[in-house]
Amino acid sequence: MNKEKKDLLFRLTNGHKPGSDLMSRLVLLKSEIINLVVSTVIGNSAVGKYRAVPTDWPNRMKSDVVYEPISCRDRELPPILLEIQHTVDMAFYLRVNEYCLQMIKQKHVPPIVVAIGINNTVSAVLDMAVKGDEKIPFAIALPCPGWARSFSLINAGTINPHLDTQPLAPLVAIAHFFIEQKTSLISMTRRDDPTIQKLFFYAKEIFGTDIQKYENVVETFNQSCTQMKQQLSKAQQTLVEDVMDINQRKRTAQVLDDGLLFINEISKKHRLNTHQTVASSSSSSKSKQAATTNTDVLPVIERKNLNWTFVNSWRSHFGDEMDWQKLYNVGKDIGLFETYSSAKAVKSSYFRAKSQSN
Repeated sequence: MNKEKKDLLFRLTNGHKPGSDLMSRLVLLKSEIINLVVSTVIGNSAVGKYRAVPTDWPNRMKSDVVYEPISCRDRELPPILLEIQHTVDMAFYLRVNEYCLQMIKQKHVPPIVVAIGINNTVSAVLDMAVKGDEKIPFAIALPCPGWARSFSLINAGTINPHLDTQPLAPLVAIAHFFIEQKTSLISMTRRDDPTIQKLFFYAKEIFGTDIQKYENVVETFNQSCTQMKQQLSKAQQTLVEDVMDINQRKRTAQVLDDGLLFINEISKKHRLNTHQTVASSSSSSKSKQAATTNTDVLPVIERKNLNWTFVNSWRSHFGDEMDWQKLYNVGKDIGLFETYSSAKAVKSSYFRAKSQSN
């Protein structure tokens, strides 16, 4: 698989998807992304003059991302506060006000604020909208008297009319990346856009190693569950063959059933595939050999075989005059004969299977 296709199919975990706190901060710290934001909100003349700085404030609040001029010679340039927010409400608006007041105390210059709302913007905030900056036509402006030079809010509604342009405006692409919250480039409708591609490239660069480790853990967990499930199934078969005491068998079978139930619930919860089988020795074609792994996975014991193994064991112990109803009752108690509604059905199916195997 070539690199371009790998990048297209690369998938982030849900914990690292666009819009999550860690993802937002780390991607927005990349110098190329900083320049894209700066060129939009200030102008091309300021490109290369900004850097990301710590966002912990004296009042113990912490904002998402702040850019400030690198050189003291550019002190007239305002800092930029960039916030990625799930729900834009009045509490968020007031929190941004606090951030800006802290920035003014430290830097003595009101910042430019850009907020990207990835989910919902409440009507109370939308009702405050004022005439915006013509340089950012894909945002609505919010009032910020005395505490910010401008406050631009970008959300799904504001960028929607601008998603058909070729290429996307850089800040539109950045907002779209976070708002969509897709975990792979191939899932994006605008995966052709160079800025979108760049953002996923940075995401892969930042989180790729962690995701590989995560996938390795999941694979190991999957294999462990598979082997445990198959080992418990094998123990059930051994129990039927080796233990004649009905009460002892029933108690042990219940313990094994509980173990299988636990494995099944874990598998469902984590969407694991615990139905792997090992290729038989007769299936020795190269294609099948390539498909198998070197993991020591125990063969799955078919439930039907367990049924007939149990019947064979019962017959060998009690003879041909055995009580089929009693056999059926005991078998049901230990989890056998799940598809049979009566002892008569078990008996007829057993002899039919026996005649077919001869």
